[in-house]
Amino acid sequence: MRTRTVLLSLLLLIVVTGATLVFLYQKTANLVFQTHIPAPQSTLSELPKPPEEVEKFSSVNYQDTIYNYRLEFVKDPTRLQLYPNFSDHDFAHELYSERNCRLLVNGGFYDKKNNPIGWFVSESQHQSDPVKNPTFDGYIMKLSDNTISISIYLPEETPQWGLQTGPLLIHNSQVLTLTIRNDTPERRTVVGITEDNKVFFLVVVDSNLETAGPYLAELPKVIETIFQQESIRVVQALNLDGGSASAFITENIVVKEYSAIGSYFCEHKD
Repeated sequence: MRTRTVLLSLLLLIVVTGATLVFLYQKTANLVFQTHIPAPQSTLSELPKPPEEVEKFSSVNYQDTIYNYRLEFVKDPTRLQLYPNFSDHDFAHELYSERNCRLLVNGGFYDKKNNPIGWFVSESQHQSDPVKNPTFDGYIMKLSDNTISISIYLPEETPQWGLQTGPLLIHNSQVLTLTIRNDTPERRTVVGITEDNKVFFLVVVDSNLETAGPYLAELPKVIETIFQQESIRVVQALNLDGGSASAFITENIVVKEYSAIGSYFCEHKD
């Protein structure tokens, strides 16, 4: 009887010990498993980065704020074209390569349905009618004789390409004063024409954050400061789409978009 009691006690001890070991093994396994699944957290790669190739940018001080900028002149206006990207949403760097561009800059604005806001012509094909909007008060176009013009009027003839955008920043050499509702500091791209009829593109970004830049209401004065610093006389300057839907790419500079660009200028290499 005593022997039976001892055997039962030993069996019970083995069962309890085994259950304890299984529990401890599961507990340890869970802890080990959990150590391989870190909690979600932001990484540097997910955050906006400073402009690439910063050494290729120039800087300007406007009212104690430092902006980086890049000014690029069109070398051959006959090679400058305007293309739509409203529905394709292709990446700017891919378009730069596919189109063999020397320079690629985003175009004008588009709506939530991926339609251009205002007048748009590409490869002599009319794609969108003009709109009456005080913000989009300018037109840029390339006429049949390859003249590139910025105007407050539509052309009488169908141009090779053209778009409506705005606001105008400089008109007839006069720096304009803008009143903008719900203004925010955004990256800005600008197209313009100098006194000696050279076409240029300009990108302006905050020196600390690529996606930020000047307020739109300040932009005319900011670019005036830039042109004074560069000793350039500008006759016309027109605002293009900015913020996350802007891109500016050359051989040395890549300012990439964070949302799709609706259209783009490309100066072809050949």
